[in-house]
Amino acid sequence: MEFTMKSKKTKNRLQTFTGYLSFLIALIALIFLNAGLLLKTEQMPNFFIIELPQIGLMLGIIGIFSRNRSRLFAIWGIALHLFIFLFIFLMIIFGLSINPKP
Repeated sequence: MEFTMKSKKTKNRLQTFTGYLSFLIALIALIFLNAGLLLKTEQMPNFFIIELPQIGLMLGIIGIFSRNRSRLFAIWGIALHLFIFLFIFLMIIFGLSINPKP
């Protein structure tokens, strides 16, 4: 009988880190989305509204496939990113439905 040394796996750390990062990116995107709406700017930066949530959504999907780690932050990150996309889609649809000339 031989004793073997267990090696540390870096995959689980990477997948857990991606869940945390997805959640933090979602919070940053929400902050900039709210700031843009409160300041009533004409042009909101596309990076914080479209590109950053896409990156965070991909990181959350990677983080959800972790084996022995908690998936809580990855699930929260995915849910917040989907909320951002749904909110933007509904704002576009409702903005197009406004008739400025009665």
